[in-house]
Amino acid sequence: MAEEVVYTEYQKAMIVFAKKFQDTLKASLVKPYPFAPGYNKERRAFGIRNMKSKTGNLYNSIQVKFDSSSDTIVVSMLDYWQNVNDGRKPGKYVPIKPLMDWIRHKGFNKNKKTGKFQKFNIKGMAFAVSKNIQKFGISPTNFYDDAFVDFIEDYENGPLMALGVDVQDFFAKIIDPTNK
Repeated sequence: MAEEVVYTEYQKAMIVFAKKFQDTLKASLVKPYPFAPGYNKERRAFGIRNMKSKTGNLYNSIQVKFDSSSDTIVVSMLDYWQNVNDGRKPGKYVPIKPLMDWIRHKGFNKNKKTGKFQKFNIKGMAFAVSKNIQKFGISPTNFYDDAFVDFIEDYENGPLMALGVDVQDFFAKIIDPTNK
């Protein structure tokens, strides 16, 4: 039988706040932002992008856990999170194969009325998307950066302080997903 782990009040608080930070990250990711203005906002925005329907894989991959053995908070998510957060500057083409997979996954070749797949040139569409990204880039969402600000606003002067957890201490213990 497994031995039960006994947590201190501090550890219990850190587990709770790791979960709250995870929720804040997810909420920050799904905020709507302008669709297709390019990295430097040199294009007219085509409305507001509904991130709730666009971020399923990344959203579902976000995990924030408190590791009591190392007294750290470990953030993990799919590798491309940084591209979503920071955007992509114009200048380089995007690899075609991942774009083709993305086009298939998103079902861009489905007929909206019948739901059946239509025959069309996925490779041509991938080249067009890659050219557009090369020319304009992709605007950043800053979801990861904004999550820190939102978390501090929500918890700094209330629950964190009440439990004796310093917000700078909390963030100093976070292991960034790029430093796995």
